Amino acid sequence: MSSLYNIISSFNSGNSDEFLKIVETFDPLLKSLHKKSENDDTYSDLNLFLIQLMNKIPLHKEIFKENKYLISYISKSLKNHYIYLNKRNSKIYNTEFSSDLIDLDSDYTDSNNTIFKDLLNHLTDLEKKIIIYKYIHSYSDIEIGKLRNVSRQSVHKTHKRALKKLKEVI
Repeated sequence: MSSLYNIISSFNSGNSDEFLKIVETFDPLLKSLHKKSENDDTYSDLNLFLIQLMNKIPLHKEIFKENKYLISYISKSLKNHYIYLNKRNSKIYNTEFSSDLIDLDSDYTDSNNTIFKDLLNHLTDLEKKIIIYKYIHSYSDIEIGKLRNVSRQSVHKTHKRALKKLKEVI
């Protein structure tokens, strides 16, 4: 078998048959990366990347005349491209998923806001403010107490009383 350097040089010179020898050499790695991936296109994407990589390898450097360095360089490049593909596909999936959630959330929020406002009408002004601070603004009892100039215990009792009223209404 001729060296990988000669095969890649021949491929870069226009001999496309040499690419099959390159794929045979790296096929176990390509298949392994494809199995790890959740995307069906990974194998073909990595093959395409391998073609592009053959033209980018700096064969003029003396170190790449040895097979072990070429194999290491190509393997590392394939693994890095595999990571890039997975990150890209993950971002695409997450973007699609989050946009679907936003649509669902906006429909859900509109109806909930109306119900929430109706429920708050059953409370006193102080109870309304404490519930809004607690559940809309996510303030703690201590923070609400400082805002209203009352003790934490007073905020807690008012909060409990408001929840009791809301439970009775529901």
